Amino acid sequence: MNVVMSDVARKWLLYVKTEKMHYLDLMKCLFVPYLVLSYFVQAEICDPHTALFELITGHVLTSSSATIDSQPETLILDDCLAACRRNASCAAVNYETGLCVLFSLNADQKPKALSPSQFPVFTLYGQKICPPDNGPSWSYGESEWAWERVLDSELKGYVKKQLHTKSRTDCAMFCLQEEEFTCRSANYDYENSLCSLNDMDRFSLSHVGVLRMRKGVDYLENHYVSDPARLCEYQKVDGRIMKTVDAVYRNITSLDGCRRLCSASPFRCRSFDFGATDEDVCRLSHHASASLTHIHEPYLEMADTATYELSACYNVTVECRSADMIARILTNRLFNGKIYAKSRPRSCVTDVSNELEFELRMAYGDVNCNVQHDSYGAFSNDIVLQHHDLIVTNQDLGLSVHCQYDLQNKSVSNGVNLNIQGYVTIVAFNIEKLTTQLLLGKICHKSEKSTQRSAENEMKNMASEAGTVPSPNVSMKIISRVGHDLGSAQVGDSLALRFEIVDENSPYEIFVRELVASDGLPGSSEILLIDSLGCPTDATIMGPLAKVNNNGQMLDATFDAFKFPSSEVVQFKALVTPCLSVCDPVQCNVLDGEGAGRKEESFGRKRRSVLTSTANEQLIISPSLHVHDRFTYKNSNLRKHILKTLQEKINMSFKDLFMWSLIIDFFLNMFNEWENFKKHLHTTHEKLVKSGLIF
Repeated sequence: MNVVMSDVARKWLLYVKTEKMHYLDLMKCLFVPYLVLSYFVQAEICDPHTALFELITGHVLTSSSATIDSQPETLILDDCLAACRRNASCAAVNYETGLCVLFSLNADQKPKALSPSQFPVFTLYGQKICPPDNGPSWSYGESEWAWERVLDSELKGYVKKQLHTKSRTDCAMFCLQEEEFTCRSANYDYENSLCSLNDMDRFSLSHVGVLRMRKGVDYLENHYVSDPARLCEYQKVDGRIMKTVDAVYRNITSLDGCRRLCSASPFRCRSFDFGATDEDVCRLSHHASASLTHIHEPYLEMADTATYELSACYNVTVECRSADMIARILTNRLFNGKIYAKSRPRSCVTDVSNELEFELRMAYGDVNCNVQHDSYGAFSNDIVLQHHDLIVTNQDLGLSVHCQYDLQNKSVSNGVNLNIQGYVTIVAFNIEKLTTQLLLGKICHKSEKSTQRSAENEMKNMASEAGTVPSPNVSMKIISRVGHDLGSAQVGDSLALRFEIVDENSPYEIFVRELVASDGLPGSSEILLIDSLGCPTDATIMGPLAKVNNNGQMLDATFDAFKFPSSEVVQFKALVTPCLSVCDPVQCNVLDGEGAGRKEESFGRKRRSVLTSTANEQLIISPSLHVHDRFTYKNSNLRKHILKTLQEKINMSFKDLFMWSLIIDFFLNMFNEWENFKKHLHTTHEKLVKSGLIF
């Protein structure tokens, strides 16, 4: 580019000298090529093979004179950016789902042309970037755009390195090429030319709203970070879909097919929806709730729709050593909780606090970890990744880790090569049948008699008339969200705790507070679910207390089924306070799973604020829930028997034995899927018969 500009300037000066132009004419002639050359410098015409793109969400470039082309029915963001990359005159694009517009200038050349996009949709603005000649080198990635920029924002508290750079582009390029650590984002301070490289971004942190507004500083998020993508969990968000997405695919036949598209997409797909706009349409986006806090109304509220947001992904590897095995976990989101051997949750455990990488070391022959010796040279164990410190929820992951050693006799000259194989089996984690026994609590304290006396109290022997209103009998039971009594459930099932006054003519309403769940063992583990105010301590585990059908004698607290890892019993204990007439709710500050706060009412109150409450009016409800919990390691004994037979009877080689173990796993999984399918058909048939559709 510099060579071309020098050649143009040299020829122009030669022309001016030859024509012997007047001074004013000379100035005019020099001014025109100056503008032309300046335009070429600002346009940054670069090799289409090395061009990158910077993305800004929620902003639109407005310049009718600089519009090159408009491409309707463009349904993939990368296709829009690729069209600009191939066009030497293109400097930037606007993209909305179904429309791509190319421009010959960008926001750096004309800053006032860039403005927030307007309701009802939000626009994605992409700016072509030419890597600087003196900057770090870069090899072209799978996705067209390399980083996303959030204006006047920064991420505080996660800086790993700082350096001075000439431009925002240099700062982003240094982040892309950082080798000492994984640079997930950067902050660029224009006034001080200061580039701060971070090891975290908006998605690796566990709460929303992590960016702080700061004028003159831009947040740059690396899109080429390699995240774990094998074991991914998605959280369903009902009733809304994103207004603008990165890609739209048609003729997708199932939700699982859409999920697989998201997992295998060339960009970092973080959410998808299926069948919301049409029955066979799958829409993918690199955005989720954590990255849309600065956008006004980014979602379209629609009944009977859902967005599935990526919660976390895990890569699990197993290192098989001479005396132990090590399970190593790499995740894309800070993990808080523990990893432990399922059969030894207290003695073989690693506590994890805000880590992206962690491990569990399990020694062979150590009773504390109980590693199973399956056959000659084969070891395995079942492990659990538990998010909450105390209880098991449907977010937790169960894995079976295996090590196989080739211990056959060999003829060697200089040494022995010990062939070791380690692999991981994904296990569906559930609570099998929850046999629910509600040992309904007894009333521990009764109201004492209240006595009315004459105002004058003149006659000492006058008989007193006592009126007694007994404290209410309160029951607690576990029900489904639609009100049906339950005798069994699985981890993650949507349930509710129902507190109800069973006396038909009772004048009381009730508050519930200090609800505690424990494992029922000596020195038991406990978790406080509802605090002394009647507010939930963690809304992701249990929601606030609410009236049922506006009836203050019946309260529900919704939750998803959980258990403790160390016991088959979950015991609940709650304090119920009756109040006369109407109980007023308390205002609670409730945090959701992303850390966003909201105000909600709950029917709980401090003791001193309850009208005429005394110690005698406190009722203690103490039911227990019996839970039988295990992983679904179906046909594991059959697998071990087959492998043992192949090894002992047929004298199969280690290599063939390992291959056969994978084949057996495949067919056993196919068998399990078939069994589940038959159960589903049987259940569906019964429902159709009961409904009268099949005679």
